[in-house]
Amino acid sequence: MTKTNTAPAVDTTIAKSEAKLIAKYGDKIVVSSVRRAPAGSKYGNKMLVDINTTGLDGKPDGNTRTVATSDVFQVHHTEEVAEQLRKQKLADKRATKAAAKPAAPAPAKTTKAKGKAKAAPKAKTAAAAADALGL
Repeated sequence: MTKTNTAPAVDTTIAKSEAKLIAKYGDKIVVSSVRRAPAGSKYGNKMLVDINTTGLDGKPDGNTRTVATSDVFQVHHTEEVAEQLRKQKLADKRATKAAAKPAAPAPAKTTKAKGKAKAAPKAKTAAAAADALGL
């Protein structure tokens, strides 16, 4: 009687994908974590991988995060750290915008004429009136 190998066959696509990811991203990829997304998950029919994440200081924090293999290049942090960074970036942007905004100029004082506009003063003498007209 011959023994048959009952060990599950390794999916060569997954093995090749993991080898490519490790060659490209090195220590960022958790070894033996590449797998297909389960049916009905938010990832659809993509391949997933676990990555080692970094903290706020940019150094490895010892946590892992599951992402689609197509997103490995742009994901570096856990979801919590990424949210903190987004809030910090937004606060910095608002502070910079407020500091760069020039002070509003004081409004110019305007005086409104009350009632009718004043007429030019009348000449007191005929000679003054002729002089004003250039005669």
